[in-house]
Amino acid sequence: MRRAVPMAAVLLLVAVAAPLAPLAASAPVEQRYPATTHTCSAPAAPGLRGLAAAVRTCTFRNLYLYRGHAYYLSEGPAPDFAQLALYMHMWAPPKRPEQPWFLKGGYSPALFASLLARGTVVPPLERLPLAYLWRGYEVIPDAASGATCNGQSRVAAKSNYYHFVGEYLPLISATLCEEFGHCQPYGNRSALRIIDVAPPRGNPCNVQELYPPYFREGLACLSDSPLLHLAGSHLGSRLTLVETVWVGLGPRCRGMQPFDCYTPGGSRLPISGAQMAAWRSTAERCFGFQGNAVASLHPVRLLLVDRLYESGRSILNVASVVQALRRRFSSQQVELRLEYMEGLTIRQQAEIFSWASVVVHMHGAAIGNYAFLPRGAVVVHISPFPGRWPPALPFQWARDLQQVTGIEVRHFVNEDWSRVQVVPDIVAQQAARRGGVAQLVKNATFYAQYRGTFQCPEWLGRLRTPCQQYMSRSLTASLPPGKVAELAEAAVLRLFAKQQQRWEPQLAVPGAAELADKAVVRMPWSIPQATAATAEAAGQGLPGSQTATSQAAGAAALGRAGGAAGVAAARRRPASGAAWAVGSRAGHGPIEVLRSPLSLPPAAVSWVLVALGGAMFATWLLRREPKLWEPPWLQQRDGKPP
Repeated sequence: MRRAVPMAAVLLLVAVAAPLAPLAASAPVEQRYPATTHTCSAPAAPGLRGLAAAVRTCTFRNLYLYRGHAYYLSEGPAPDFAQLALYMHMWAPPKRPEQPWFLKGGYSPALFASLLARGTVVPPLERLPLAYLWRGYEVIPDAASGATCNGQSRVAAKSNYYHFVGEYLPLISATLCEEFGHCQPYGNRSALRIIDVAPPRGNPCNVQELYPPYFREGLACLSDSPLLHLAGSHLGSRLTLVETVWVGLGPRCRGMQPFDCYTPGGSRLPISGAQMAAWRSTAERCFGFQGNAVASLHPVRLLLVDRLYESGRSILNVASVVQALRRRFSSQQVELRLEYMEGLTIRQQAEIFSWASVVVHMHGAAIGNYAFLPRGAVVVHISPFPGRWPPALPFQWARDLQQVTGIEVRHFVNEDWSRVQVVPDIVAQQAARRGGVAQLVKNATFYAQYRGTFQCPEWLGRLRTPCQQYMSRSLTASLPPGKVAELAEAAVLRLFAKQQQRWEPQLAVPGAAELADKAVVRMPWSIPQATAATAEAAGQGLPGSQTATSQAAGAAALGRAGGAAGVAAARRRPASGAAWAVGSRAGHGPIEVLRSPLSLPPAAVSWVLVALGGAMFATWLLRREPKLWEPPWLQQRDGKPP
């Protein structure tokens, strides 16, 4: 006689077996989750020795991305990932290989499947054919734009334009070709996805994927898929099987920061000329500039690059510099253009720099655009004060481009500290993030001393060095206009010599210098509103509004003397620099220039003032009642003679 099975036991058996039914009905675990394998090879570049000879790139097969990690599945023991000698950060010291935090081993396919089954819902398995894991460059909050990276704002953060465009993009392109055979990245963009593996701790902007627009624009030259972070909202919540994963940078380096990179006899190899040519060809197709163009001589195209006052290292007296250049060169021989790079895309900046024959700029992100210059161009790189930005950075970049474009960089350092000023907005930003700067600003006495000496005090101790480094970013300077004009003329002479031609300068238009001195620039109605916005800077003792007016006057001088080119330059101002977008609003044409018939040169005004002062003094002497001086013994005392 059969016993009846209790209904409760039946229901319990059904409840337990139901979640496992799909797993039992599907393929075996080994087929659903194939094991991971990897191969690492020595660098293909010859000539390495020492510890850097062990630096390798690795290719993984069947790597599983889930909840911010990459799982390595194997039946046996997992490899020691620290011994792979992977370098994913370009600035990592060569004696200290990185520990790939994102790799997790010790899981068999069956154990991995059981761990997934513990969840309420087994995530569907998505497949990705090819990915390159890149440790993204640091992205930090931008208080000026409202990017906080706290999960409450989706505003893009900020990073360093030069280090990304001038260092990481060429290096990634060279690594993909030399180490993995991916030598036509632009043509194979659809086959590759780039994934950021910057550590989540300390990189909230990277994890939230609040990358600056030029990050996505630049990496779009190598992959048409958007840049994602391994622990971001898109990949972090999915189970993704990547069939082929490339990891590592290899032994190559680009830029001055990597340890032992450009050192004679060093263990790191700079990027080769062929690799740089390949990257520039990719950039040419991606950003739409003419890579084979030669720097123009007739006319010479002179590009003056300034920075917004809030960015630091701006040219405070940009209007005077523009007038000095106009007085030095004839408009028939030299076409002058003043530009601001803030707010422009990489493609727009590539168009501007590919136009130029000679570039004059203050040290900054504009260095990253050297790759877009035409062949044979000459650059004048200016450091606003001594000791902070040596010329090694632009010189090494020009050296890497020498075999491709033959550009040349000249360097000038402003050693007059009386021309240097502090930008308070940048000081406030640095104080919010840097302890040494915060302590300096809290002490009014020492902060006042810094504004006079530009040296952080000794009592900061170990914070003095970072204080000095970050406070230097808040400095800006005016430049001697005559010296800038001399540097530009020497660059033009070198430009002609490089093309084996002779520069025959023509005299500027007769009376141009005098007319420039007498000119009174009338700004559009938008300028007073914009300069009023800088009242806060002016209230802190800094010439914020004066600087805005100076930069606006520089753009006005271009619009006055440069014709259509000057107006076009003024119309390309970014939205954040509306104070200098002169003549760009609807209904406003080129900048109007009013010349007063009563205006006189400064020297004549001085003589007129001296003459008026002398006439007033003579009149006072003539009207004064004369009084003869008498010796004491002849003076009367009490009405009686002595």
